[in-house]
Amino acid sequence: MRKLLVALTAMLMVQAAVYAQKTVAKEEVNKNYITDFEKNYPDAKNVKWVKFDSLSYQADFTVDDVHQQVLFSNKGTEKRWFVESQYTPKAIKDTLANNYQGYKMKNVCIVELRGKMTYQVQIYKKGGLFGHKQKDPKQLNFETNGKFIDAINL
Repeated sequence: MRKLLVALTAMLMVQAAVYAQKTVAKEEVNKNYITDFEKNYPDAKNVKWVKFDSLSYQADFTVDDVHQQVLFSNKGTEKRWFVESQYTPKAIKDTLANNYQGYKMKNVCIVELRGKMTYQVQIYKKGGLFGHKQKDPKQLNFETNGKFIDAINL
């Protein structure tokens, strides 16, 4: 079950990355997604809608200064809360230090998909002439207690 959840999350992320992203006006978004979003996030600020395809839209917004995203698609709703690196659980930091030396954290988020919550950490190595290029990007998935689930090459 856990592997299925991780695979579905990865599939949604890959799907999102593959399709050309296009910022759209709220009026262009599926009305059911808008209704659901406004019901669940009445205090959302700085809402930006991104269209991935005719059935997939992402709301990018803040609530109480916390950056969040919600991806609406025909496969389900995925919620993300971005976590500042200083609040990353120690078990996750230890895994990075012991198993991914030379990698930098790009971002850390808590993801909820179908009632299951996990941490997702995107990491990369610096590359290129001045170290500005990101190479060998990976997504590491963890249970909420910090236990490592798997790594996905991006």
